[in-house]
Amino acid sequence: MKDKVFSKGYVPKDDPTYIQEWPIPNNLEDYWKVDLDPEIDYRGKRYSAASNTFEDKELSAEQLKEIGVEIQGHMISLSESNQNGLSAISTMIDKALALNAVPFPLYPIMESKDGKARLIATDQASFDEIFLTFGLARQQFFT
Repeated sequence: MKDKVFSKGYVPKDDPTYIQEWPIPNNLEDYWKVDLDPEIDYRGKRYSAASNTFEDKELSAEQLKEIGVEIQGHMISLSESNQNGLSAISTMIDKALALNAVPFPLYPIMESKDGKARLIATDQASFDEIFLTFGLARQQFFT
């Protein structure tokens, strides 16, 4: 399935470092409606209503961890809690396979900037993709 490309975004007036594409917020008076260019990476940018542009903004390591990495269409926070959860699930999968049990499908619930996100791992390869995507993104904070 091809990803939907959005031409409009909604930037919260109280946090201009975040863009919501979908769903459209109910309280539009608390957001700026902006045109989006699918060629621009908006991570690490702050919206300026005065100039109607996105400006580079240096984010702290904690802010970058909170923003996270995209996995299955969700921005998953690069938190220690998520790391511990994935490690525990990985250990459980190894134990289940050692006992000839079927550990899949799994539906890990991960922390995200907006609350919680539910991912899907239907087999070892799909879990490995989640695990490695998260791990490779998180390692940047420890090198």
